[in-house]
Amino acid sequence: MTSATDDNTPSDFMAKGEECLEKGLRAEAIAYLTVAGLSGEWDAWLRISQILETETSRTNAALSLHFRKKYQDAIEFAATAGDNNAAHRLAGLLEFGQPGLTPDQPRALSILEGLAESGDPSAQFELFEKHLYGLCGAPKDKTIALKWLRFSANNGHQEAKKWLQGMQTWEEQGFEYPRPSQEEQPGE
Repeated sequence: MTSATDDNTPSDFMAKGEECLEKGLRAEAIAYLTVAGLSGEWDAWLRISQILETETSRTNAALSLHFRKKYQDAIEFAATAGDNNAAHRLAGLLEFGQPGLTPDQPRALSILEGLAESGDPSAQFELFEKHLYGLCGAPKDKTIALKWLRFSANNGHQEAKKWLQGMQTWEEQGFEYPRPSQEEQPGE
């Protein structure tokens, strides 16, 4: 005997959950999304928490936090198993936090550095931004920023290529980007 899950992928269960939600069948939607989550579709846990957050009751708030924690645990597991998409998502969660999760910017930066060092052009571009503007606890350092920008552009990141071209043009015209603010001017 085969089960209903044998013919369906986790994405199928996500889609069925969304269909039920459109029809106003909240409990059925959560059931399908739970099957999707248990089958490895980690976004299902986040979606369940979002459904629960639409109603403002203590029970739903507690359940929502529970499913957000399941979401975090699922993407941590996937990231640890080598899923770069999950690692990017985890870095974002840790950088900005979410209900029930305190931000951990040093860990977020460490995850991005690991991805960037393994050749991930999106992570390299993110590190460029972090170092260019001094975000997520990264030191504001144009030299480091440009290093990551060049790696990202060389690895095919289209936005990085545009930034690199723009920065080269700016430097050829005799000014630097970003220009330091008055407080950052040396010797003042």
